[in-house]
Amino acid sequence: MQSLCRDNAPMKYDRAVRILHFAIMLTILFQLLTEQFMRVPKPGETIPPFESLLFGIHEWNGFVVLALVAAYIMYLSDERDDWKRLFPWLSTAGLRGLWQEIRHDVPGWLKGRLKSPDEAHYLAGTVHGLSILLAIGLGTTGIMIFMGLESDGSMSPEIKLLRDLHSKMGTLMWIYLFGHTGMAFMHQLSGRRILQAMFHLREDEEQPR
Repeated sequence: MQSLCRDNAPMKYDRAVRILHFAIMLTILFQLLTEQFMRVPKPGETIPPFESLLFGIHEWNGFVVLALVAAYIMYLSDERDDWKRLFPWLSTAGLRGLWQEIRHDVPGWLKGRLKSPDEAHYLAGTVHGLSILLAIGLGTTGIMIFMGLESDGSMSPEIKLLRDLHSKMGTLMWIYLFGHTGMAFMHQLSGRRILQAMFHLREDEEQPR
């Protein structure tokens, strides 16, 4: 996933990255919203049809999320620089660069000073990389709960632990989405057309890949 940014010029993202990013965002948001209104079956309990329908949709949409994340990872698998950007903490040099950016850049956020995602190379990449890991964790635990949930709604102690972990990761994903959206709007207000760069789906005149 490559991007280009000069001063306040629009950043450019690979079209496939934009489409996958948009699809992952929508399906994860749908998961989080359905979780607020659905009801998980419990032994001997009758669930209203609408809440039962939402639960079923939530289960199957989890497979879609995991498939999209897997497609995103496979798309990036031939780009070594992308992996360095998303997971800089896996190398000594990347971890050092990440710590330097945290020390020098984060205090400036309180004063409205934001570097572009390209300039904050390690920090922006880490945030996106951790969100990918979180989405994988949510999808994986969700599928394990799906496989372990009995037809009458009963769960083994192990599945209940996974359900609690799944719920906590869902809370973290809410925090990430609010934070990510807030940062995107701050960049937009600073003059960087980051939203237009990420969400227009037309083919670029000049492909960055």
